[in-house]
Amino acid sequence: MKDLLLKAKHWHYFLLTFGIPMCMHYIAMDFLMPNYLTIDVDTPPNFDGLLNYFQYMPFATLMMMLPIYGWMWAVGNGLQKYIPDHLKMNTVFFNIVLVLSLVFYAGMAYAMTSAMGAYLNMEYFESLIDSDEMPDFSGIGKYFLGYLVFFIISLYCYYFSAKTIKTAEVKEQVSFGSFVTEFFLHWIFYIGIWMLQPRIHKIMDEDAEFFDLDH
Repeated sequence: MKDLLLKAKHWHYFLLTFGIPMCMHYIAMDFLMPNYLTIDVDTPPNFDGLLNYFQYMPFATLMMMLPIYGWMWAVGNGLQKYIPDHLKMNTVFFNIVLVLSLVFYAGMAYAMTSAMGAYLNMEYFESLIDSDEMPDFSGIGKYFLGYLVFFIISLYCYYFSAKTIKTAEVKEQVSFGSFVTEFFLHWIFYIGIWMLQPRIHKIMDEDAEFFDLDH
């Protein structure tokens, strides 16, 4: 499985994480927006379709993130065999953090879905108008706290994956300064994958050539 993910083309990941999701987004908006751009004073607006869109959008984003996490898992674990034994990295903590990062993201997706269901509900706003209550935005603070934790542990995943790629390339101990470019390419995955994946293929091809020459 790891080799399959490592051998995939850069454009495969680009389509899975950006191309196809963006096409689905524009198709959904094309169906939804005409209903809200047409004003009928005699008919109250119906936001059910838009509400459904915002409710399911976080889960669609989660599905978009799965190939990215799968790729980082394959890089962090699969490239270890291309690293000299004395430089191999401990993948246990990395795998734990990677799973935690995905769990946190799924939790935030669920929280956002719940919030959308509440804040975009017309009955909810009508009840606020009829009373003196202020909207309950306490959940927003918890969401941003969760996002902060997700952001920090995601940085570690980027760090480990980027260091693995650089170490597999140069076959020597590396400092953060030597793989800071790879680190930021993880951050902008949709662009970075076009540069990182060919380098991973080169690492695998050079190792295969060395193995053939050695035998």
